[in-house]
Amino acid sequence: MPTESELLKITRSVPQSSFRRVTVTFTEAFVDVPIAHDLGPSDPETIEYYVVRTNGPGLVHDDQSPTRTPWRTNCIYLRSSVPNLVADLVIIAPAPAKARRSTVVAHAGHHPAGVIYLGGSRYHAVQVPV
Repeated sequence: MPTESELLKITRSVPQSSFRRVTVTFTEAFVDVPIAHDLGPSDPETIEYYVVRTNGPGLVHDDQSPTRTPWRTNCIYLRSSVPNLVADLVIIAPAPAKARRSTVVAHAGHHPAGVIYLGGSRYHAVQVPV
C-alpha cells in the first residue's frame, strides 16, 4: 500500500488543480453510488479517480454504457464488481491549462491487490487476482 508521501508524489505527477481523498462503501455490486465532491470542474467528465486501497478483492469503475448516469459538477457515480466493498479513492480535478495526463504505474508492495494503475483514461482500478 502506498504511504501518504508516495500518494502525494503520484498525485503531483498528474496535472491537477485540486484533489480529495474519500472512503466509499459499495453495498451492492454493479449499482451506481453517488460520490459528492467540492472540486467543481467546468466539465464534470474531466474528473479522474484513483483507487488507493480496498478492503478486499473487487473492481471499482464508472459505468461506460450508453445509459450511464452522467457526472455532475459536484458528483461522480462509481460502482463495484462485488458487494460490500469499501474503497479509499482520490478524486482529482485536472488543471484546465493542462489537458494532457501522464500515465503512472505505482506498485503497492503490501497492498492485497498488488498493483494500482493510474492515468491514461478515466477508468482507474485496482487489478485483483481472483
